[in-house]
Amino acid sequence: MCFIAMRSTAWVFAQRPYTRLPISKSGDNTISGRDGDTPTTIEHVTVTVFSAMWNAWDLTINFRGIGWDGVQKMHVPTPNFQVESRLIFALLTLGQVTILWLVADILSRCIHSLGPDSFGTPTGGTIFDPSLPPPERYMKSFIITLLSGFTSYVTFDGAYQLLAVLFTILFQQYPSQWPPLFDSPWLSTSLTGFWGRRWHQVFRECFVAVGGKPLERYFGRAGFVIGAFALSGVLHVSGVQGTSRGADTLSMMVFFVMQGVGVVMEHACKQVTGRRVGGITGWLWTISWLVLWGQTIVDVWARRGLLGSELSPDDYRPTTLFLNWMFGKGVGS
Repeated sequence: MCFIAMRSTAWVFAQRPYTRLPISKSGDNTISGRDGDTPTTIEHVTVTVFSAMWNAWDLTINFRGIGWDGVQKMHVPTPNFQVESRLIFALLTLGQVTILWLVADILSRCIHSLGPDSFGTPTGGTIFDPSLPPPERYMKSFIITLLSGFTSYVTFDGAYQLLAVLFTILFQQYPSQWPPLFDSPWLSTSLTGFWGRRWHQVFRECFVAVGGKPLERYFGRAGFVIGAFALSGVLHVSGVQGTSRGADTLSMMVFFVMQGVGVVMEHACKQVTGRRVGGITGWLWTISWLVLWGQTIVDVWARRGLLGSELSPDDYRPTTLFLNWMFGKGVGS
């Protein structure tokens, strides 16, 4: 509901009305439009009550504006499968969903094993083990944060691909309307590239229109960046509030605001040196900054039991079934 509210607000400030593009199964006309471009000329289509409701529904849940002209520009990764058959696309995608489910379960098991009596349970606990000396304590929290980041990636991607199967089969959408959600985020050599291109862009339009542009008028580019990330923090805080255990707003906001600070620092570095952040140095910088500040938000999740959650009943988890098969019934649980 927060997303829909933000998106509705973004529509108010659109430079021109959004126009439905003709859908091509090859994907030629499904890429998001650009604010400020000349409106695309398309054949006039008679609008019925049903088509108007259908368009409103699609625009509301269409995360990246694919198939619409005038939506805030965003990067759309190259499709994994260059296929036009819905059935073949669904089968290939289901195969990927299965692999992602297995990987997510393995990652989840690894995280639980690092804190079986604390953050590995629904009761929750901190990732900063007070019984360990500082070097070991923060090395452990670093590893937990890194594993949690990969788990988030795998979980989001798996859920998205499952939706792709359902919408192509049940609602007869084209595979071209469901390009990859991520673009190999582990290859990012800058925070700018990570957040602006390689991580998912589902909420980009909202963050830019509602959080970034209002502050840009008063604080320039820095205000634009910080405002967008701050609104991202607000959205994630509202999500954690659903646990009914509080959200530790300050700790969560720190992570997102500091990501904005990192992006501003990269821009300042380019202004001074004339070169973009990149290469091996940029990759190390990106991973370090993400995980360093990521510990603040992962600890919030951990203390509220989110790291102890399971994607499927324990008796039917792939890792449980494997351990029971290898070492005897009941060992995996």
